[in-house]
Amino acid sequence: MGSYEGGVSMKTQELLNILEFIKEAEKLKSILRSGNTSLKRKESTAEHTWRLSLLTMILSQHLPECDPLKLIHLTIVHDIGELDEGDIPAIEQMDEDKKYKIEENTVKRLRELLPNNQRKWFYDLWLEYEEGKTLESKVVKILDKIETIIQHNQVDNGSDFDYGFNLTYGRSLLEEELEDNGLLKDLRDIVDAMTKENVDK
Repeated sequence: MGSYEGGVSMKTQELLNILEFIKEAEKLKSILRSGNTSLKRKESTAEHTWRLSLLTMILSQHLPECDPLKLIHLTIVHDIGELDEGDIPAIEQMDEDKKYKIEENTVKRLRELLPNNQRKWFYDLWLEYEEGKTLESKVVKILDKIETIIQHNQVDNGSDFDYGFNLTYGRSLLEEELEDNGLLKDLRDIVDAMTKENVDK
């Protein structure tokens, strides 16, 4: 494990720090979202993140202009700021500045659990997603909305669910930022068609 200083090697200490970070991140498994799973229980933020990562990984093969590893990194950290205060449904969204500050404080707290040489990297990934200025962050933001709508269309959300909201949810982001991306536009059109079927019901 390397040379020891005071009984603990630097490598061992870094691994202990990483384990503390991972143990803390486990709480994301229990942060519940407003949507249901196909087993009619509430979906967790971790479950949403996993399927978004899977969707992004598959589509990355058709997005040669993007860095596939960066796409996956961004999907994994995109909702980690919900760890302390939970998920706020888009339809009930609070002031964006307030939401940003809450989640940034959580990310900064988590950052301190990591080894020194990974703290800036971790925070900068989250910040890149939040700012949405890079191509990869824009793609992940769009796919985040699409995965959520897919989930809503796939399960029984009850008769009072507002499917109409999903027809506009994140649509402007696609049209304003990546209107020339035929793959994402086609995917969104297909998902919107499924949503319209639920609206008609």
